[in-house]
This record gives sequence, structure tokens and C-alpha cells, in this order.
Amino acid sequence: MIKFREAMLLKPEALFLSELEQELDIEFSLVTEFGINTPLASFITTDNHICRVQCNGVDLTLLPKSIGNLRWLKELILNNNHLTELPESIGGLELLEELDIYKSKLKTLPKSICELHSLKRLSIINNKIKVLPKSFGNLKNLISLKIYENYLRRLPESFGNLKNLRYLSISNNQLLELPESFGNLKNLRYLSISNNQLSALPKSIGNLTNLRRFQAHHNKLRSLPESIGNLKRLEDLYLYSNKLQELPESIGDLSSLERLYVGDNRLESVPDSIFKLNGLCELSFYENRFDPIPEWIKYPSKFRQIKEKKYPNHTKWGRPDLSLYEP
Repeated sequence: MIKFREAMLLKPEALFLSELEQELDIEFSLVTEFGINTPLASFITTDNHICRVQCNGVDLTLLPKSIGNLRWLKELILNNNHLTELPESIGGLELLEELDIYKSKLKTLPKSICELHSLKRLSIINNKIKVLPKSFGNLKNLISLKIYENYLRRLPESFGNLKNLRYLSISNNQLLELPESFGNLKNLRYLSISNNQLSALPKSIGNLTNLRRFQAHHNKLRSLPESIGNLKRLEDLYLYSNKLQELPESIGDLSSLERLYVGDNRLESVPDSIFKLNGLCELSFYENRFDPIPEWIKYPSKFRQIKEKKYPNHTKWGRPDLSLYEP
């Protein structure tokens, strides 16, 4: 044991912080919790081991290989830096539960990241990731995955092995398709695939029977599979700004649906089954190809307490409370 910043640590763990201090010309602070006023470079210990590290906005360009020395690390936060890669040694963090890397320059993820079997929350937001490792599906304890604002074009087939996922956002990428194994993610409550290049959804999407909120707007979807009617617990469905030419008859089977946004598409008609959606309170069909516009769209009195809008209220719904979707 050696003393480091008022903490007694194993020498290999202290070595990691010491290397970072030398590289960045900063000093780490020992804290008891992370919060708004926590120093940018800080750490938390439990039983003389480093369990949490935060290193935000300090122009970090290279994470030392000695990160693998932190065998008791549970949380690693590296936001607003200039990282282009992560060392393979990160795969040795067997107890790591949360990894956050927001607004950096990561282009790839090391294969060893798939060995983080304790990982529950992974956020790789606003980076430059083009591809995920083939064995990404090995992260079977993930419950929350945020990998939006990257450059992904496809997901590995193993993605369907992430069966504990409850929250998934892969929006603002360049995805061309979803693997058929996507339907294995049966515990999903929240799914955002918006702002991609998707022209179709896999039939297996109908297997996501626990889904509450589904955002697929700003894609190139031309149709929806009939299986979408299996999403009996779905409350919010956002499909605006696509190329939809029709809605499936099964849309009327979404018995829990409260908000439906299908504006800015190419719809010429809608199935009569839509009148079965008695719980709708927000509805949007603006900018489609109805000629003439049906009276019920102008005056949707057949729906209870309906409120016609163009777009969702993003002040209220744009940043959902994660506690609604994660344990």
C-alpha cells in the first residue's frame, strides 16, 4: 500500500492515476461522490481500492494501458476529451458496471471491450464509431446502451444476444438495416433508431412485446411489418419524416397506444382499424398525400380527448426519465 492523494492504494492502482497526472499536468481529487461540482479529475475509493474514476474535459488523448490495473473499478467516466482509441487492457476490468465516453473522437472499440461481462450501462455518444466488434453481443448484462451520434452502418448479428437491454438508443447513425436477431431484445422498454438510413424493419420487431416508446422518425421506411401489431404495451410511436405509403391493418392492435406521429410521409389512406385506438391522446398525420383529406383527420372526434400536433413536445418527451425504463 502507498499513500496517494489522502488515500491508501495498491501500488499498481496508484500508478494509473500518477501516469494520468503526468500526462495531463493535473492533480486528481479524492471525493466521496460524483456530482455537478465534482472536480473534472477525481476518483472514489472503497476498501482501499479505486472503484470510480472521472476524467472529464481535460484534453485526454491516450488512456494508459495501466487502466487494466484497476481490478475493482465499477465506473469510468471519460467525457469531453480527444480519445481516438481505448487500450486492449480495458478488457481486464472485470467488475466494471458503467462506462461513459461522451463527445470524444473514438473511431473503434477494442475487441476486449466485449469481455466486460459485468457492464450494465455503456454510453459511447458523439464519437466516430463506424463498426462494433463482432462479439459485441457478449455484453449480456447490459441494460442501457447509448451509442447515438456515431457513424454505424450495420450492427453485428450477435447484437441480438443483448437480451437484458431495457434502454437502447442508436439514433443519429448511418444504419442501413437491423439484423433479424434484433427481435431477441425482448426486455426493451425504450428504443430509438431515429435519424438513420433504414428502409425497412425486420419482422422480428414484433417480438419486442415489452416496448413502451419507439422512435423511428427521420428514416426511409416505406412500410411496416404486420408484426408491429404485437407491441401491445407500446404507448408512444414516432414514425414521422419517413416514406411510408401505407400503415398495416395491425396498427389497430396497439391497444396501449397514446401518441402516434406519422406526419411527413406518403400516406394516401389509413386502415379503418385505426379507430380501435381508443386511448390516443396525441395524433399527427400532417403533410401526407390524402386527397381529399378525410374529415376525421380534420376533426378527429372519434378519438377520446385527441390533440392534433405536428411534432411531439420535446420539452416533455425529448429526454425521457431513464428510471421509467431501467431498474
